[in-house]
Amino acid sequence: MRRPALLACAWLLMPLSAVAQTLAAGTLDLSVPDSPAFAVLNLNPQDVIRPATPTALVTNLLNGVDKAGNFQTGFALDTAPYVLWKGQSVTLQQYQTSMATRFVSRVQTSAAVVRGATEDDKSARLGLGVNFTVFDLDDARMDGQFLKELAAAGGTALTRVPQPPPGATPAVMEAYELELAQLTSSLARQARETRRRTAWNPTALVIGAAGAWRSEEGQVQDLNRDGAGIWASFGYGFRTVPGLEDSAHLILHGRWRSDVNEPIAAATAASAQAPEKWLTGVRLQVGGKNGTLSFEGSSLKPQGSAQTASRFSLAVERRVLDGTWLQLSFGGQNNPAGGSDTFVLSQLKWSLVER
Repeated sequence: MRRPALLACAWLLMPLSAVAQTLAAGTLDLSVPDSPAFAVLNLNPQDVIRPATPTALVTNLLNGVDKAGNFQTGFALDTAPYVLWKGQSVTLQQYQTSMATRFVSRVQTSAAVVRGATEDDKSARLGLGVNFTVFDLDDARMDGQFLKELAAAGGTALTRVPQPPPGATPAVMEAYELELAQLTSSLARQARETRRRTAWNPTALVIGAAGAWRSEEGQVQDLNRDGAGIWASFGYGFRTVPGLEDSAHLILHGRWRSDVNEPIAAATAASAQAPEKWLTGVRLQVGGKNGTLSFEGSSLKPQGSAQTASRFSLAVERRVLDGTWLQLSFGGQNNPAGGSDTFVLSQLKWSLVER
């Protein structure tokens, strides 16, 4: 007789460290990380890059008026290559005990393509980037209590679902096994939802780099180098601070951009501003696991200018479905030469959340 319940009992008698749980078991449906490729193109809805746990596979769709006043549409594909490749075979025990495994698991790579959204602007830009997590003090895969709760889900389900009597028919056994599996899944989901409450605002440090290319006519063969950028972001999650530890996230960011060529589309040249050479910024997020409101301010030194400019933005981010997040950002920039510009950018992010 098939008895998955008995197998589950035996599995739960093992110490947690001996259970071959994979990296996917510790995956949480958190806000999708900012795209490094969009960052080098200056097209993330906000300047300050947020430290976040990389997801195996993410797609980003972008649309709106960029910080230079140009209509843009874009697409980015972000991955955590090692998790995508080995996420179903690397165990949590290996992740917890090996610094090298944690490092490669937290690497995020990114590729983005952006095009002008008007007939007069045929330009295209390409960005390729990477983020490295230096440390993450709130990594769910390192949380022993959370992982024990996941492992205990099956045992708890066994105590709650009445076992069929001896000699039960196959139909009765099948119904029992289905109810047991459903309750186990529900208990594991509850554990993940509880952990999401304290994982959305990690205390972590990330560093990143990216390169950019562009084409005036939007042709692959016409792509030319368009500089590169490096950055670092530190996020503070207000741990042990009552009233803030579950509802606030403070992020500090610094970025350097190498020389960028002049604006490429004649139709946009009048409105385009010189890209920043140096940028420092701060973002304060308030909210929780399913949505946030962000306030951001940054100081930037445009390329070829000794003066600094300031940029401010307000952004709303919301989880609309499992693995799907919508972000909308409004902002403006005061320019050294006088005047100001406004921008509106929206981003729909879809991630592969493995269980």
